[in-house]
Amino acid sequence: MPKRRSAWGTGAERSPSPWWTKPPAPCSRWLLSPLHKATQVPVARVQQWLTEQLHAWGPPERFRVDNGWPWGSSGDLPPVLALWLMGFDCEVRWNRPAHPQENAVVERFHGLQDSWGEPASCANWPAWTQRMAWVVKMQREVYPAVNGQSRLAAHPELQQNPRRAPEGPACRWELKRVQAYLGRGQWVRQVNKKGQITLYHRPFSVGSRLAGQQVYVRLDAETNEWVVVDRQGEEVKRHAATEISAERIQALDISYVKPHERRQRQERPIPVAHFVT
Repeated sequence: MPKRRSAWGTGAERSPSPWWTKPPAPCSRWLLSPLHKATQVPVARVQQWLTEQLHAWGPPERFRVDNGWPWGSSGDLPPVLALWLMGFDCEVRWNRPAHPQENAVVERFHGLQDSWGEPASCANWPAWTQRMAWVVKMQREVYPAVNGQSRLAAHPELQQNPRRAPEGPACRWELKRVQAYLGRGQWVRQVNKKGQITLYHRPFSVGSRLAGQQVYVRLDAETNEWVVVDRQGEEVKRHAATEISAERIQALDISYVKPHERRQRQERPIPVAHFVT
């Protein structure tokens, strides 16, 4: 698709429907989304939506996700939402930082949101959702992307979903799948001057003699313990991984929070998330 070719005139030229003579009327003010950042969508709401899809269609073989919160942690221990997906036997595949080509379809559509959707011309959230519906239909059903045909005309099989709802129990979540992943990995930690490291924001003592040094951590899947080894590969400490449990992962509650901070979070109002369907 040419990068700078506008879609505004394409609908009127190629579609017999009068609805396509122009996109939804632009607006003059910038008051687009009530969510200033995507991370303001509560993780529990993301989990709720994913649960509905998993139970409707069964778990996929893999999820391709971003490397930032709430999906990734740039190479550190996976966030709780990724651990939760692993429990359904889904491989979580993180895009490398600064490699948008690894998620090309999604990244390309992000570009269309700006160039075709023109969010700055939408006055509010309803106007933006209407504009996005126009962009999706134009990009898939009208724009001559494949030898003069739209994507849908060139690939009519895209109208059929090959997945079928699973028979019997739709999804089975198992802790051992999470433990197996954490047991295969190894994560670096810098020991602070008190002889401590942190895992999921929880402090663990490894000994003052290692202060200022690097150690390596993995999970013993059999005993569900964090195993700490020094640079020579010698085991120096073991700690019970109480946060790695079915109850806490499924509740999205594995990070240690100080009691007074937990009370503050409980009293804080939950932001309302808006979804485009």
